[in-house]
Amino acid sequence: MLSITYNTYDIPLDESFVMRFSWVNPACKFDKVPGAAGLGIDIPVNDYTRTIFGHPNRFEKYSAGSDRKFTDVAIRFSGVLLMTGTLNITSANSEIYTGWLQSQVGVIGEEQRERKINELQLPGEIEPWSNYRIQGFENKNNFDQDVDDYCTGEHYNPRFWEEIGRTVTDTEEYYDDDGKKQTREIEITRLAKYHKDYFNFLVNKTQNGGTAITTGQGCVVSAFLFLNFLLKEVFKRCSIFIDPDNNAFTDTLDNYRNIAVYNNYNLMVPTITTEARTYMWDQKR
Repeated sequence: MLSITYNTYDIPLDESFVMRFSWVNPACKFDKVPGAAGLGIDIPVNDYTRTIFGHPNRFEKYSAGSDRKFTDVAIRFSGVLLMTGTLNITSANSEIYTGWLQSQVGVIGEEQRERKINELQLPGEIEPWSNYRIQGFENKNNFDQDVDDYCTGEHYNPRFWEEIGRTVTDTEEYYDDDGKKQTREIEITRLAKYHKDYFNFLVNKTQNGGTAITTGQGCVVSAFLFLNFLLKEVFKRCSIFIDPDNNAFTDTLDNYRNIAVYNNYNLMVPTITTEARTYMWDQKR
């Protein structure tokens, strides 16, 4: 027998209650997170359901869209959980409330649609990810995802300083149509030239001892978040929690431990050299 609970309270149904389930694997979609749905839900009107869903005769007139959504609804069959999510009541009359259940995955997909990772916020945070803003950067030669949230590693990026700041003339090597090495003049930014001359266009260029160089004009140091940490944080900010006893990220996929997400943000403040110039105004012109 199917049963519906709302905030752990049973909603009275008769034995003839039926509904349809539409199961969708969100992993098969790249443009949205559809989630599953429970369709064709008809709930009888009685004294108990009226206290939850409101009086059906005044439902359409006084209920706003948000008032027709009821979270923490679960559907079970003989006590076995089939689906949880948000019940959307679409219409009502003197006998029944009619609606559908949006699965929890679908609810999360709707809430987080078109939101960036840095916009996800936990309850209690002043701003998204503000809990981590007081965390300083620790420069070391060995990072462990069981201890650290991030790591560093040398990464070749000749375009990091592209279109940032003043440009200067430089030379670059290239191969002509005959395969011969040639040189030509190019215009690049001053910071890009420093990055080339002193760091070989490397992000997180290491020094003796394996730590990243953190000084010098054109220096770029970026912390790459461990994918394990990032996914756990994203899931947590979407109210999805990972069972530590059944965690494929750490227990099954051993190579997963070596994956970090590239970050194009420079932790270092670039050194800027300015030039003082004096201009004279000729009043005769």
